[in-house]
Amino acid sequence: MNRIRAGFVGEGGSLETDGEGTLPATVSSLVNANRNPGMSQAQVEQAMKSALGIDKVIWVPGLAGQDITDCHIDCLARFTAPGRVILDKPGPGADKKWVAVYEETARALRSATDAQGRRLTVTELPGPDRREIRGRGEEFLSSYTNYYTANGAVIAPQFGDSVADDLVHAILRASYPGYRAEQLPIDGIASGGGGIHCATQSHPAVPPAL
Repeated sequence: MNRIRAGFVGEGGSLETDGEGTLPATVSSLVNANRNPGMSQAQVEQAMKSALGIDKVIWVPGLAGQDITDCHIDCLARFTAPGRVILDKPGPGADKKWVAVYEETARALRSATDAQGRRLTVTELPGPDRREIRGRGEEFLSSYTNYYTANGAVIAPQFGDSVADDLVHAILRASYPGYRAEQLPIDGIASGGGGIHCATQSHPAVPPAL
């Protein structure tokens, strides 16, 4: 496979697309001197468009310096289909700074249009009650939105808050019709500030020869 120099620095968790030219991203993660020193938001955006074939970037503020990723988009918002977005909503007991990030992201997404000019339909994915998972550390990532989609399946976290776990399972089944939804306990990964999507990466299919 050909190697392409992207022109910007980022991680898999900082990129999310709808497959039709739209990419949401956090300013805090990508327009950051620890990744892209000296680059403006406009320059980072142009580099992503050139490297990834993106037509439109939907920027949300995020929050720098508070977790190991500087607030990757894969813990905040994911496309379930073109025009349809899952939005992480912090559960009871969540730190106020993450509630503010959710509120800013919700406003940005609900006022945005995608590359095709469509308004986005936003479905919230409520987080677990942080009081139910007490004792797992401040770095523990309790985002259900950090899930992975495989061929015919959605693999999502399970945090031990049975009410929230069951609700998320139902929302993901409805959001991915025809997909099997599975949940797994991920305390080891989450305690280090990661999730299922952080620990996986898609392998694109090779287009059929013409």
